[in-house]
Amino acid sequence: MRDSLCDQPPVAAIVLQYGKWPMTEACVHDLLNQAYADLRILVVDNCSPDNSHLEIAERFSDDERVQILRTDKNLGYAQGNNFAVRWLQQQGATPRYLIIANNDIRVPDDRTVLNLVHFAEMTPDLAGVQPRVVLPDGFHQGPYSKPSVCFDTLKFLFPPIWAAQRALGQLNIKNIRRPTACYRVIGAFFLVDALAFLQIGMFDESTFLGREEDILAERFRKIQRRFYYYPSSKVIHQHDVWQHNRNHEELSHFREADRYYFSDIRNIPSGLVNLRSSAFNIYQTIFIPIRRLILSRKV
Repeated sequence: MRDSLCDQPPVAAIVLQYGKWPMTEACVHDLLNQAYADLRILVVDNCSPDNSHLEIAERFSDDERVQILRTDKNLGYAQGNNFAVRWLQQQGATPRYLIIANNDIRVPDDRTVLNLVHFAEMTPDLAGVQPRVVLPDGFHQGPYSKPSVCFDTLKFLFPPIWAAQRALGQLNIKNIRRPTACYRVIGAFFLVDALAFLQIGMFDESTFLGREEDILAERFRKIQRRFYYYPSSKVIHQHDVWQHNRNHEELSHFREADRYYFSDIRNIPSGLVNLRSSAFNIYQTIFIPIRRLILSRKV
């Protein structure tokens, strides 16, 4: 651990928002309360359809550690985060590390950034690292293994298999006590080596929403970098893991990202990719409405 706060490597946290400014405000306050001296925060308003950017600007206009940026249109996840990194480059202020954060993240421990940076400094092959990311109901998001087209197809057609995999995965994740390497992290909150991130060309902007972390993992593998899971720190993700209320446009973005990742990045044969897509459509058309009906009756 570095002895002096002044010796801490610079970190920039990028908080991407599309509406829901009260969540952004809470997230930024948590980051400002971190026990880390050289931390600046960039809030990127992804052209919210309301006045979210004005609300956030009003609340943090007097804090020089917070910079509010706004895009001309909704750029999605990858381009939205890259927008902030390019802004830092233009300012001549590229940090040593970046934190990528959704605006619905809460960071209760004021040593989270310090702990992640400390681990990163001791790990030469590190691409990035995520802490425990936990939903309000206790569900853990990440770390993740490399997705399999064949197993995905099977679990979409037979949801009990998916449920069993989730249950077993949760048990395994909760039992992780030491930092461990993983295929990819959850994009809701992670720290990444900024220099390595720039070396691989940042996020792939071919997708609007979905598979950004998987594509990033494949890019990092080409320069012998990998992701890690750091279970000693925890953040709260105020989000619904099941994502069943996504609209048609969002689902379309996810399908396009899936196809791009498996076909163009992983070079999986088109027949297998098409089979997976068909299975996913069946899952969305048949099983999701059934689950919604069951949940509505419970309420």
